[in-house]
Amino acid sequence: MDEGQDAVITIQVDLLSGTGKPVTLSLLGLPAGTTYSFSTTTVTPPGTSVLTIKTTGLTGTYTVTIKGKHGTVEKTDSFTLKITKFDFSISVSPKSLEVNQGETAQVVITVNLVSGTAKPVSLSAIGIPSGATYTVSPMKVTPPGSAVLTINTGSAKGTYTVIVKGTGDGKEKTDTFIITIKEKKCIIATATYGSEVSDEVNLLRRFRDNIVLSTYAGQRFYTAFNTFYYSWSPQIAQIILKCPELKIPMRIVLYPLLGTLLFATTIVNPIVPLNSELAVYLAGTMISTLLGIIYVTPVNMTLDRIFKRKIFAKKTSLKLTYITMGILIASIMAQILTLDLALTITTAAYVVMLIVTSSYIATTKILNTYKQRK
Repeated sequence: MDEGQDAVITIQVDLLSGTGKPVTLSLLGLPAGTTYSFSTTTVTPPGTSVLTIKTTGLTGTYTVTIKGKHGTVEKTDSFTLKITKFDFSISVSPKSLEVNQGETAQVVITVNLVSGTAKPVSLSAIGIPSGATYTVSPMKVTPPGSAVLTINTGSAKGTYTVIVKGTGDGKEKTDTFIITIKEKKCIIATATYGSEVSDEVNLLRRFRDNIVLSTYAGQRFYTAFNTFYYSWSPQIAQIILKCPELKIPMRIVLYPLLGTLLFATTIVNPIVPLNSELAVYLAGTMISTLLGIIYVTPVNMTLDRIFKRKIFAKKTSLKLTYITMGILIASIMAQILTLDLALTITTAAYVVMLIVTSSYIATTKILNTYKQRK
């Protein structure tokens, strides 16, 4: 039987001859300190008594002897009590996985019952890299059962061995898996500046690792950004590598971006230790606004010259501002409610709308100023 269950044995005392007289029952063969009881310790045959043995703390096989005695007459009988202690096994799947920096990875933890009565097993992970976080759902499993370990890689990179630990009823079991986190490189900047470790590329990397990927909102935005950026950037990088004469023009194009990142990073760095989520929103707002003004406003001015009709108006500027603020509120709500997909969509939309709105407002003000001077 399983450890922790009560062993219940019925003792039958029969009359073989003569007149029935009280028979006193006792027990031998159990470890000292074992708790047991007879429903009655004295039986006048024919009659019965029920023996109950508490098996908590017992494990192994015992030969238990029941003794009945009246005066000088003594009789015995024996039975075997086999107690199995709770035990479990733990395994993870897959045993190895590869994921990009800033993305999430999942492994399934399976907890099986080896012996005994199932008891809750608490799960945890050891060896999660710095810059990454993890959750286990559920945190406790009663075997047989399973849980999901989710790792948010954040700014971590490299190959790590993660230990998954299960603890239950004083027992501890482990299993391991290997996770490889690949760094997403700024391939256009690398191609332009000729080195992955140039000061300009390091600036982009520090902004990504220390601000963007250190926060929940930043990680969700980075998911959307990766999908967009790496859908076309490898081709641009190849063109730059094949045509070295493009490096100088590309550097000129990237200088405003690098300057904007440096400016925003300098402003928000003191805020990061206090509230990293607020810092990433402020940085994103400043960078998107400045990039819209610097890169998109000239395009808007060109469009105005080409179409020669009033497509930039103050009323539209207000509408775009309201839409942008609405998306920001939706993003904050998605973050509070930890809605991953919604936060990915709203943070990306907020950045796009900031670029559109800031460039639109800047274009409108420039055109109005120009018309007033005329």
